[in-house]
Amino acid sequence: MDVAQRNYCFVILLLLFTGILVLIVNLRKGYSARDIGKIKLPLEIGAWKGREIDYDKKAFQVLGADVTIFREYSRYGNGEVTLYLAYYQDMSKADLSHSLEICYPGQGWQIVKQETQLLYLDNGESILVNRMIVQKHREKQLVIYWFQSREGAFARRGAQKFSLILDRLRGRRNDSVFVIVSSFIVDDNVKEVWNTERGFTQELFPLLADIFVND
Repeated sequence: MDVAQRNYCFVILLLLFTGILVLIVNLRKGYSARDIGKIKLPLEIGAWKGREIDYDKKAFQVLGADVTIFREYSRYGNGEVTLYLAYYQDMSKADLSHSLEICYPGQGWQIVKQETQLLYLDNGESILVNRMIVQKHREKQLVIYWFQSREGAFARRGAQKFSLILDRLRGRRNDSVFVIVSSFIVDDNVKEVWNTERGFTQELFPLLADIFVND
């Protein structure tokens, strides 16, 4: 190997070493440019008016969220949708968000139907959400949920995590939210309930997207 080849190999090794150092530093940093105290959601979203739902905060600690929002939103005075939102400041904590395929059966609900569904937003774009019909005794619910971060909404936690890893490697923030919207089904009015949840999500989604606007 002549001198030119040795110098070339040295430069390549130096670049690789530098890249590895940058990668390690980025992986150790928690990128979240926003104070978690600012993660808020209005009680009034368009025509929807919300109220806080009392819940056992100790029981929810296992989910490890930095901010938890648990509310019922109604439109024109009728109780229509329940919203659960968990905000995670760092991707490592987001792994604590539970899979609903395990969570609901663990609480005695049977999953009657499960699928992914495109939900169209007011701006013409669409997001892919998970959609489940669950039943406990005579009660039925239509549940939709998704994972949201800087890059948008994801139906699968794995796809969102891959996106968060890429953001972390680029030195970007890697906070996220886990969102569940649910409503009771009465007299098999699944289509009506879906339209209600879709209408609420169309109002909600831009507010959640605003969380990730600034680096």
